[in-house]
Amino acid sequence: NGLFPFRRGHGKGQWITAATLHTPHNHYLSVALSSKQDLYLGILDGGGYHVTFEEGTDGRINIKKVAQLSNADSTPNGLTKRSITSLFFDRDQNLWVGSYGDGVFLIAKPIYQFFNLHKSQLSNTNEYQNIRFYGLIEDTTGNLFVGTDGHGIFKLDHRNNLLNHYKKEKSAHGLSDNAIITAFKDHKNQLWFGTYRGGLMRYNAEADNFTSFSANPTKEGSLGANDVRVIYEDKKNQLWIGTNGGGLLLNGTGTQTI
Repeated sequence: NGLFPFRRGHGKGQWITAATLHTPHNHYLSVALSSKQDLYLGILDGGGYHVTFEEGTDGRINIKKVAQLSNADSTPNGLTKRSITSLFFDRDQNLWVGSYGDGVFLIAKPIYQFFNLHKSQLSNTNEYQNIRFYGLIEDTTGNLFVGTDGHGIFKLDHRNNLLNHYKKEKSAHGLSDNAIITAFKDHKNQLWFGTYRGGLMRYNAEADNFTSFSANPTKEGSLGANDVRVIYEDKKNQLWIGTNGGGLLLNGTGTQTI
């Protein structure tokens, strides 16, 4: 149906559709907001869009300008026909773009040119052809965690060297699933990952491993489902976990169990 920005101060929202944004359709896969409060959108088979907007006195969003991230911004093939499944701004406001099977792209400041993080950095065998990227997040030291659909998590340093490749393991602190749907960093700089079938994972930086939280019908406060699609932290530092088929879970401040 499009985008639905909800203004908490006004207690209402509005639908913004492809007709207003001048995009080919309403199938938006990813959204990111820059430090300048500009909106970046990733869509299905249509690349990325840069949207500038302003809020009216009535609380409604007014679109000022929409520009597609074009072939001129990218080498060699651009982004205009790709499906953009993940968008992430790092601490230097570089934009990382995860695609469906075509690699990870970077728009680096101040040059604003794309380069493609693909087979040479993330894989060197045929096992990892056409990787689909969904969850991108950065830790406090500038390392980038690149979540994939079925191939676990790649960890790269600020020079784009591969530091580690985490895969599903039977050990207590390995990945619970290789399909990463979303990634989030909370106010304590802890990294969280939502998976397709393995629930929620928290990265333990000192031990370089993971703690998993899964659905358990017999345990009060556990996840309602192991398909975690959205992670969000509110102003009270409460973590909200949105699942597919299991509802929404609130993890209160200071709570270490879910």
